[in-house]
Amino acid sequence: MFIRLFSTVVILLLSVVSAYSQGTFQPRDADEMEAWQIYNQYKESRRVSDPLERQIKGKFNDSLMGAYGTYGILGVEQTDRAEAVALRNTEQAELERQARLLEAWNKKFYWRYGDLTWFTDKIKDAKTGREMDRIEFALTYFPFNPKNASSETPSTAAVAQKGAADSWSQVTVSLNKVGGFKTEDRPGWRNNGTGFTAEAFGPIAIRISIVGKGGVSYFDYTTNVTVRSSDGKVLLAERPVLSKDGGNASFNINWTPSSAGSAIDVNVSITGGNPEYFTYFVSGRVTARSASATNVGTVRETPAVQLPTRQTVDPASVRTLFNSGNDYGVANGGKPPVFTLKATTVITQIISYHWNNGQGAPGGTITLMNTNGDKFGPWQVSVRANVYWEVNQQIKLPAGTYTVFDSDPATWAQNSQSGGHGMVTIKGSQ
Repeated sequence: MFIRLFSTVVILLLSVVSAYSQGTFQPRDADEMEAWQIYNQYKESRRVSDPLERQIKGKFNDSLMGAYGTYGILGVEQTDRAEAVALRNTEQAELERQARLLEAWNKKFYWRYGDLTWFTDKIKDAKTGREMDRIEFALTYFPFNPKNASSETPSTAAVAQKGAADSWSQVTVSLNKVGGFKTEDRPGWRNNGTGFTAEAFGPIAIRISIVGKGGVSYFDYTTNVTVRSSDGKVLLAERPVLSKDGGNASFNINWTPSSAGSAIDVNVSITGGNPEYFTYFVSGRVTARSASATNVGTVRETPAVQLPTRQTVDPASVRTLFNSGNDYGVANGGKPPVFTLKATTVITQIISYHWNNGQGAPGGTITLMNTNGDKFGPWQVSVRANVYWEVNQQIKLPAGTYTVFDSDPATWAQNSQSGGHGMVTIKGSQ
């Protein structure tokens, strides 16, 4: 009877929590709905299982005491033992349930939202003014599919690309809502590219991404990004310089044709030296099949563009903007910390600490992500004294809240004083 009643209560609680823990928030797609379901079920299972161990110990103590008293003769200790066994069975069932939920979460959602056990961490949501747990905050503000979350980003895109992320560089141009898309390889000794043509039947969105890999080019990468309309109007013209240690830049642009036959030309390139100069490029034309009601071209630069090395920050203005470290003993397994920038900021240095019981760790990457789901990096680190991972670049970021992701959390230093968060120092100028 006890087990049946307890199980009924758990089922009812699970259904109530699943229905109401999201409040008024509505998942943006089926993937987010799945993440919320796993989160709600795991959180409720922990709420049930965590106090059971204390209850079980209490029942066994009552039973042992009863065995030496008057009530033991009447068999009261047998009741306590039976209830303790029932509680233990319930606890074991919940632990097995949690293991299955964690497996499902880690398989699909860990890379985006972090460790599901972080739901015990509390975050003050500046937007609503209420306290949220860390996973709820991430689920609310980090779209699982960020490419589908903005009208500026293609939901179904045709892609023209040269290079690959694991090669020396990569140029990608993505276009949504186009027809007649064709690409053509344009090989050459020092200039290798991809040409494309497409047709627009109305407003389109274009996303441009440039990546330069660290440790490949002898010199800083130079780039060229231009988008011009057929009537000569310049919609986008940028020349960001990316460090030879690795970097990236990305841009979004919306274009609404003014008349049938109007067009835009897109040209994107990256050049690096190893030791000769080599160039990857993507170039093409989008021609309108029909006119639209308005002609509006809007440009939004994804803010994580590394500043040219010649554009230096006054050293006197550089200060520590965020530091989750301390001087106490550390263990491994740091969780991604969160920091906030109140204004547009130039980051000059990011340092994460990998003590790893004195063994240090080989270099990896550091990535930042804001609450809009924009991902900045990853940046390849340099390693100092075998334990300090450093990104020494000038990176311009807009105001916002950012999460720091380290590619090797297993050796990322943390302790109770840091709240279990990985130790990182971020310096820059605002």
